[in-house]
Amino acid sequence: MNHLLLILTLVSSTALVAADVTVPHGEKPGFTLTLPAGWDAEQVDSKTVIHPGAKHPHIQIWATAAADLTAASTSVSTIVDSEVTHFVASTTISTVIAGAPATQLIGTGEEADDNDPSNAEVTLFTVNGVVYVLINHAEGNGAAKQRTALSTLLTTLVPAAKK
Repeated sequence: MNHLLLILTLVSSTALVAADVTVPHGEKPGFTLTLPAGWDAEQVDSKTVIHPGAKHPHIQIWATAAADLTAASTSVSTIVDSEVTHFVASTTISTVIAGAPATQLIGTGEEADDNDPSNAEVTLFTVNGVVYVLINHAEGNGAAKQRTALSTLLTTLVPAAKK
């Protein structure tokens, strides 16, 4: 019984500790983020999928082929099409991430997997010359509920050393 209690305590304790996740650029590390306690992440093909401790919202990050932030902003609907189709931004916010200009676009579209209406928040940012996209999307207001947590998450970004 004591062994079971010890195992449960260890499992419970590890779920409360923040964890680092490395987001790749191809086969190389792109940058590291420190996830809040209770969040986790997994790599699915070229995307880092973040699980905020709940089923929704869906959060993915990946490197884009865009030449720069302006090009990514212009083609954002195409960039996020694998997650949210027909994305149309209604709000654009200029910000700074890791000391570089970034753009957050808030809008609507349809979930790519089932065509349900989706609210999405797309953040485009550059690390070591590579443009990345973070998309936070869900039906209803799930994406908006994570806005502050994701803004805080992005403040933990540490670029990988250039080699």
